[in-house]
Amino acid sequence: MHSKVSKKGSVLLFVIMIFCLMTILGLGLTVLTNHNTKMTKIEMDSEQAYQSALSGLETTMDSFVKDPATGESILTDINSNASASAELNLNQMGKINIDLTCAEKKTTSAGTETCKKIKVVSKGTYNGLSKTVEGILDVIDTNMEKPVIVSAEKEFKKTEDSKYCEFSSNPDIPSTTCIKDNRVQKDDDYATFEKSAQGINKIFGKLKAETKKNPCKFDGTENKSCVFDDKGTNSGNLVMDNTEKNVVVYLSKVDSLEGINIFLKDPESEYGLIILNDSKNLEISNCNIGTSPKDSDNILLFSKGSIKGISIENKTTLYGWVVDSTAEVTVNGEAGNETNIYGGIYAESVKQNEKTNIYGYQPNASIFKVLQDAGYELTEGGSITFAKSYD
Repeated sequence: MHSKVSKKGSVLLFVIMIFCLMTILGLGLTVLTNHNTKMTKIEMDSEQAYQSALSGLETTMDSFVKDPATGESILTDINSNASASAELNLNQMGKINIDLTCAEKKTTSAGTETCKKIKVVSKGTYNGLSKTVEGILDVIDTNMEKPVIVSAEKEFKKTEDSKYCEFSSNPDIPSTTCIKDNRVQKDDDYATFEKSAQGINKIFGKLKAETKKNPCKFDGTENKSCVFDDKGTNSGNLVMDNTEKNVVVYLSKVDSLEGINIFLKDPESEYGLIILNDSKNLEISNCNIGTSPKDSDNILLFSKGSIKGISIENKTTLYGWVVDSTAEVTVNGEAGNETNIYGGIYAESVKQNEKTNIYGYQPNASIFKVLQDAGYELTEGGSITFAKSYD
């Protein structure tokens, strides 16, 4: 007879092995879960540190742009002490450290050095983790006392009844102080506005590239830079969205604009509209560029260098600046169809008849930065403004 062998011992051993394996797996999962939890917390804390640093950078740079007077006093400290710093402790956002140093200097005509670019370093620290972000503030001297600026050797001519007014501090009310002389004098401070042909070509090419051959769409809002050409039926209203950045309209082979309205979506934005012109002769007639004096600091008609110049005439209102440093800008109106420019003109020469009015409004910081990048150097001693950049 065969004896029966008990299997109870092997079953018990198998159960113990399964129990041990489950225990090991459970401990492994617990360790992995704890590790993932710690890593997730580290990632969240790191992201919070980054967001705090970014918030500190944006707040600091915005404060310079929106409050140039305070920014100018800080600039004085940077020029004197080579650096400035601040620290802010926020319970839920951690600690933010701001350091301001001069990233680039320039030598003034008096031989002294001053800061041209301010480097802003913002460090956010949260639960022992730190992140750092950086930005650049361009320091811009905005010494523009009069709305019309011409090369020192050239001239500005107007008739007795036309208005040529000083800058107004209120964008809703044009200045009532108008210039009586019919010529810009050579030694006037506002007549020494130097330029660089190399800089003009460089910035013009860069802005033109931003349009990426995107055709401008009329009777709607265009949310990106675009090309306006002489093909098809370009007419009506063009609204450009300047909410988040400067937008560019490139006039490609356009000799004339007639009955065209170009508006800004956000007149209160720090960003503006740049209209590029590279035609030999541009005539603007019966057009509205901008909506109100509030647009005047946001719009720039920038010419690469016309041969015959730019003519603005016949019931045209332009809220902004016209810059064509190598040619003549002519502003003409007719009885009942006056031509008005709220902003200013910079050219080799400017002519204006009795049915035109030129009121003064300074460009904002982003438009000034375009001019600065193009190599236009303003005379010293004026007010200071700041423009943000991240390159």
